[in-house]
Amino acid sequence: MGIDTAAMGDEVDLEDLLSVLSPEEVAALVDEMAADPDDKHMPASVRTAYRCEKEPTGELNRDSLINCINEIALNTPDKEEKVKYEPGVKRGKTFTPVYNESQMAEMDKADAGQVKLDPDEEEALANASVDDIMALADILNTNPQDFVMEAYADPLQYFEPDPPNETNPKEVLEKLKSNDRDCKDVNLNNLGGISEQEFCDIFNTLRNNDNITKFSACNVDLSDFAVQTLCAALDQNSSLKSLSIENNRVSPDALADLFESAASPNNGLLE
Repeated sequence: MGIDTAAMGDEVDLEDLLSVLSPEEVAALVDEMAADPDDKHMPASVRTAYRCEKEPTGELNRDSLINCINEIALNTPDKEEKVKYEPGVKRGKTFTPVYNESQMAEMDKADAGQVKLDPDEEEALANASVDDIMALADILNTNPQDFVMEAYADPLQYFEPDPPNETNPKEVLEKLKSNDRDCKDVNLNNLGGISEQEFCDIFNTLRNNDNITKFSACNVDLSDFAVQTLCAALDQNSSLKSLSIENNRVSPDALADLFESAASPNNGLLE
């Protein structure tokens, strides 16, 4: 556009740059920027490259403009069709998508995951009337809508169960007592047979432990008395960052005390 771009530095003043452009160059630049008609950051008048340079013939008369457009449309002859239109017949070439091997594999995998009834069942269900579906739903003692949804429901997926927790509570207790540096994450989830006294002993060791950062005891039948021991230990521990005791039979009052202890500035709990 007549500008030596090689002489431009990293920092260019936009006002100085526009001042050296001619009106034609500015208009061309605006036309290039108006590539997206949906760009809300541009004024509506510059969102298209069309510029009407004709002089206005008078004030806008909306009714006269609409009548003029209708008249032009009625007087413009229709273009002759090369292939005569026939209902249900496609004119021209039919598009056939082409898929690569990876796309075909993904499509086959998606089709395999969908529920497909036997052809006879598909045909019977497709040709069934509303009364037939209601009769079948009544026989199965279910809702007609639920019956159709259950017929095409996705099959249940099997997920491997979590491996059993092989943590030894007595070993954990000894490591916490000795303030073992390697004992930072204690996981007692789903362990059965841990007595209330053992939990109290474990929680009491947290008072003088400055290495543990995460403690989990979910689904271990934790008692309220043990939780109260944990609350007292939290006030003297600043290294523990994460605590989880979900799925235990803890009373609301004990939970309230635990929340109050967790909110205390004396500990370092984050979650």
